[in-house]
Amino acid sequence: MSQFVKVGNAIVPKPKGFDYDLILGKIYDLNDYYAPRLKENGDFNLPEKIYESEKDKRFKNIVLNHFKNTSQQTTGVLLAGEKGTGKSIQAKLIAKASGLPIINVSQEIQRNAMIEFFKNFDEPVCLIFDEFDKYFNSEDLLCLLDGIEKTTKMLIIFTCNDTDKLSEYLKDRCSRIRYIRKFTSKDNASFIPELIDELGLENKEDLITFCENSIKYPTIDNVKAFLTEYKSLKEEKNDITPTEAVEFLNITLV
Repeated sequence: MSQFVKVGNAIVPKPKGFDYDLILGKIYDLNDYYAPRLKENGDFNLPEKIYESEKDKRFKNIVLNHFKNTSQQTTGVLLAGEKGTGKSIQAKLIAKASGLPIINVSQEIQRNAMIEFFKNFDEPVCLIFDEFDKYFNSEDLLCLLDGIEKTTKMLIIFTCNDTDKLSEYLKDRCSRIRYIRKFTSKDNASFIPELIDELGLENKEDLITFCENSIKYPTIDNVKAFLTEYKSLKEEKNDITPTEAVEFLNITLV
């Protein structure tokens, strides 16, 4: 028997209305302050090509294997680090690979109402709290992560730029946040040669050195923007230098 009903665009635990089963792999938004409800969303916005390291893949598999085999009510995952380093993409990839209904949690949700919502059904779900440090009070979620009240089983993924803004009660508490993956722009260095090859650029070693040593935040976005700009300008002026190519880009040099 279905545990949800759909009334218009709102999906809520079943009081009355049309039966609705959460769709595996589908994305939903959870919003409304005092009366949380789900609304069907589209698909994740992901780049055409995804650059995923072996470390990324290993982390994803460890998280999903634990969630599959654990009897714990919640599995917390924190993806933290510099802006533009792939935290949100990693969160989306883990969520999609989980095969669970995926719920984007709005910052407008009231804590107790949210906990009450997840007490009303028992289908496992994946929750995403994007930019957790910016939009949420982390102490408000301790009760949800502790599992003081029985809820459905949840894989909870947080992305965060500044861990100093998070509650000290989340740190070194695997029962609340079991896994932490820290990202830096230097993690993207292994993808630079591949990006250069994809664009068919010469002077490969010089470009690698420039990206690694001269670009302050060598994220994939920044490196790709620089390389495409360099290629475009080089087609107009063969002796263009990397420094000239980056001159007007929104990229900080060391």
